[in-house]
Amino acid sequence: MRSNGNGNGDGHSLLQMDDGGLVPSELQMIPNHAGSANPSEDRLESIVAMLLLELGLDISSQHFRDTPKRVAKFYREFTRGSRVKPAEILKTFSSCNRELIVVSGIEFFSLCPHHLLIYSGRVDFGYIPDGSIVGISKIPRLVQALAARPIVQEDLVADMPLPLCLR
Repeated sequence: MRSNGNGNGDGHSLLQMDDGGLVPSELQMIPNHAGSANPSEDRLESIVAMLLLELGLDISSQHFRDTPKRVAKFYREFTRGSRVKPAEILKTFSSCNRELIVVSGIEFFSLCPHHLLIYSGRVDFGYIPDGSIVGISKIPRLVQALAARPIVQEDLVADMPLPLCLR
């Protein structure tokens, strides 16, 4: 990051990130909270506090006092799917079964990457085995792991086919 010498109009100087985005210079000064190797994750609680302050909310009130911590914990948990490898979820077994296997009504919750809003849905998952099968309980876990990341519905469904998941 480097300073671009400009402000955002509210007294905050901005830093230019390597990808061209701009962030308040205060974020560079925020101490690490989570102890993670990922610096942006370390600052999540402070970033949420800054968001609440920018919205004009009193983060010292009883209603918002622990909100930054809770929101940071929520987003880390809700986006855990970004750190999951689907092949590690699916355990395959040899089988001569060639009949359609379907698991219906798998509920999921995900995060829209455009607005960071939660959406939910149900998916029916089916496949025809080709020499191997997966444990049936792993299919809902796979759906939920893939949904536990910011993703649009269309891409979530496109990521579902087993051959893609086993690569």
